[in-house]
Amino acid sequence: MEQLAAPFKHQLNLSPFAELTPPRLLKFLRQDIADLKQTVRELSQDVNAFKDMQVLKRWLKSYRIPDEVDEFDDLFFTER
Repeated sequence: MEQLAAPFKHQLNLSPFAELTPPRLLKFLRQDIADLKQTVRELSQDVNAFKDMQVLKRWLKSYRIPDEVDEFDDLFFTER
């Protein structure tokens, strides 16, 4: 059973000895859902703003690609 729980504990930044209970997992799930809803709201605002061609052009002119992108940044969700 611990082998099944280990990846979840790692992803949730929990100690390997932490107990995974349904209420605890639901707490993490609710937070993830809230985070996703916030991201969707922000993306919707961006889509609406970029419907205006002038806003899109201004944003594109000011946007800079980050110098260094770590492709493993999102491999594990460490925001807990």
